[in-house]
Amino acid sequence: MDRYTFVLDRLQNEDFRRLRVYPGDGRGKFTTWLVVVTRRLCVDYHRKQYGRPRTAAAASDASQLTTRRNLVDLVAAEVDVERLEDDRTPRPDVGVLDADRYRALEAAVGELDVSDQLLLTYRFEDGMSVEKIANLIGARSRFHVHRRLNGILAKLRIALDTQGIGGS
Repeated sequence: MDRYTFVLDRLQNEDFRRLRVYPGDGRGKFTTWLVVVTRRLCVDYHRKQYGRPRTAAAASDASQLTTRRNLVDLVAAEVDVERLEDDRTPRPDVGVLDADRYRALEAAVGELDVSDQLLLTYRFEDGMSVEKIANLIGARSRFHVHRRLNGILAKLRIALDTQGIGGS
């Protein structure tokens, strides 16, 4: 079944490229060509699974090849895929840490002046450009808005650092 799914997967790669390259010139039947392609894919699967013999002597020693194949099969059979850790799934404590950071940030933002909170809302929640914010609040230039935002963010970093949340 593994070889079957491997063959089907390889046949559909690149928008069924392997099937589309069949030369329909009448010299051979499609079924014969498909058997050859499938056999080659099965050899590829076998080599991927068990490797290639390193020397001609090793290739002629059937007992060594059988031992190697049995070793790979036994090791693979003992691995419980459900128990393997997935690097893409977050650790269980990440959600708790994120919630703590969010609450600390919310408290720090709550201690800012209302005008600073409004500036943060315009920039980070509403996604307004600095030029648009400068026009909206009547700042002389966008650089004044940048400086003010940098000052606000520095205050927030200090507030979070005092609460033990580093790297903010």
